[in-house]
Amino acid sequence: MTVPPSNSPIVERYAQWARSLRLADVPASVSHEARRALLDTLGVITPGVRHDVTHKTRGVFGSPGPSAAVGGDRCSAGDAATINGAAAHAYDFDDGSYTGILHGSAVIAPAVLSVADELTASDQDILEAFIVGSEITYSLGVALGHDHYYRGWWSTATLSLIGATAAVAKLCELDSRRMSDAIGLAVATAGGTRSVFGTDGKPFLCGFTARTGVELAKAAANGITGPDDAFENASGFLRMLNNEEWHEEMMANLGSRWRLEQPGLLFKRYAACSSAQALVEECALLIHDKGIDPDTVCSVECGVPTLVAKALTYDRPETPQQCQFSIPFGAACGMVYGTFGLEHLDECIVRENVIERTMAKVTHREDPELCAPEN
Repeated sequence: MTVPPSNSPIVERYAQWARSLRLADVPASVSHEARRALLDTLGVITPGVRHDVTHKTRGVFGSPGPSAAVGGDRCSAGDAATINGAAAHAYDFDDGSYTGILHGSAVIAPAVLSVADELTASDQDILEAFIVGSEITYSLGVALGHDHYYRGWWSTATLSLIGATAAVAKLCELDSRRMSDAIGLAVATAGGTRSVFGTDGKPFLCGFTARTGVELAKAAANGITGPDDAFENASGFLRMLNNEEWHEEMMANLGSRWRLEQPGLLFKRYAACSSAQALVEECALLIHDKGIDPDTVCSVECGVPTLVAKALTYDRPETPQQCQFSIPFGAACGMVYGTFGLEHLDECIVRENVIERTMAKVTHREDPELCAPEN
């Protein structure tokens, strides 16, 4: 593995590292975590086939081709990545990372797997490409800091695009020059805001981001050039999307600190935003598991870190998707049902009297002392 010196453009440094990485360089424990992430993603894609947003996405993207899309269709690689990415994120049950506050696997895995079908790539090639995409995505997350997410950018769309593009470029065996072009194009293309939370746009854009990664890597493979200074340019990523914040030391340990393992990924127990997981669990432990009748509870006050306050914005959710981003609903679900599963993403449950009564008792306040340090 090689990384050019720190005075080289960031795009070039990522490209050189991605190009030079071999699976033999990766610790067995990291490969194990990558396999877990791939398996988890395939697991959440499977029920995602029945979600309405997946059906809608298939209605737009489905041109014939060699790549497998969930549900049994064979599509072009880009279309398969779109459908599978939407399915992976449809129930918000896919893994998450707090290095960047994002869902990497639901973008990177569909992009890699769709192109692997097209190329008939080996399992080892798939794993190698997935690790490249994941480590670039998560190292970017920690090098940029949390302000990128707090400013309203959806890191799943911005950072996972860069990682997915690098992963596909790796799978396609692009040389260093074209790998740089692919990553530069992805950095220049990156966008997407958290305004999509609670709408079809969130899972759809997850799939569309996977598709874009496939297309940008293929464009570079065909000779389309991209900017090496896409991060540092006066009109580039760092200035436009991150107020010029960049923690160089966090990139310097690329390939020596593996973020798939440290701090690792969050594999969800509940079908809700990552920020709601602890909330549901604590309410289940405090109320449901002790056999307390939720109707006897007078009030519930939740102290939450900044991340939770930023992510869970629907105090009075009206749709199942909004419920996945709601402190009151997450608390009520934990108190009443002791869990938050796919069966609770139902219009009837949103309107259920006991849930409405319990949600009305829940308030929350932001507590900066609960904020964890950035990794």
